[in-house]
Amino acid sequence: MKRRRLWIGALLALFLLGVGAFFLWPRDRITPESYEGIKIGMTDKEVESILGGPGITKKWAGWTLVPGEIVWIDHFLTGQDCNFWESRRCVIALQFDAARTVTGRLLITRSRDRNLWDRLCDWLGR
Repeated sequence: MKRRRLWIGALLALFLLGVGAFFLWPRDRITPESYEGIKIGMTDKEVESILGGPGITKKWAGWTLVPGEIVWIDHFLTGQDCNFWESRRCVIALQFDAARTVTGRLLITRSRDRNLWDRLCDWLGR
């Protein structure tokens, strides 16, 4: 009887540890929802507070789309330096002027086969 209680207690502790780790794991900040929070005219510091840090700066040369990707563009010009943020769900690209305010924004969402873990994370808002 003591052995059985020990096993049940150990399994319960392992389960609670797994559930706790899932809910305490940091959320992905680069999402289509965070893209909606970025407006033309925002400063780079405001953007970094939304997206969790500075993006990678590189020259925009266009994008080769994969079937199933969806693009939203707002005042975006090619051939300029952009800051990029990338996650498993999307890519956010922003253009800044000399005063470091947003002048253009672009969102590319990735539509791919989603496994059970991805669906669970989306369902729980993670």
